[in-house]
Amino acid sequence: MRRILLAIVAVLAMGALAACGAGEKNDYIEQVNSLQSTAQTEISTLMSSVNPGADPAAAGTAITALADRADKLATDIEALDAPEDFAEGDGELVKAWKDFAETCRTAATAITAGDLTGAMDSLGKLTEIQPRGAAAVDSINNAR
Repeated sequence: MRRILLAIVAVLAMGALAACGAGEKNDYIEQVNSLQSTAQTEISTLMSSVNPGADPAAAGTAITALADRADKLATDIEALDAPEDFAEGDGELVKAWKDFAETCRTAATAITAGDLTGAMDSLGKLTEIQPRGAAAVDSINNAR
C-alpha cells in the first residue's frame, strides 16, 4: 500500500513554471506557481496522515480529499487569465490535474471496498499523468 502513496506523491512533481521578466506572462506564472505550491503542501500534509493498511476506509477518505484538492487546483488555474501564448499549456496542465483527481477518486473507491489490486491498477495511471503535466509546464515555459 505504501506504493499507492508513493505514486500519488510522485505526480505532485509536475514542475514549476520559470519566470520570464515582467508583465502579464510573469504574473500568470507567479500565480500558477503559487497555486501549485500551496496545493502540493496541502496534499503532502494530507498524504502523511494516511495509513491504508491500517484503515482502508480512512485511506479512501483521505485520497478522496486529495482528489477534491486537485480539482480545486485545476479550477483555480483554469480561472486565471492565461496569456494567449500559454493557452495550450494551461489547458493541458488543467487537464492533468483533473485526470489526477479522477484517478484518485477511482482508487479511493477501490481502497474503501478493500480492492487493493484495483486501487493499484487505478493509481498506475498516475505514471501517465505526471509526464503530461510536466509537458504542459514545459510548453508554457517554452512559450515565454
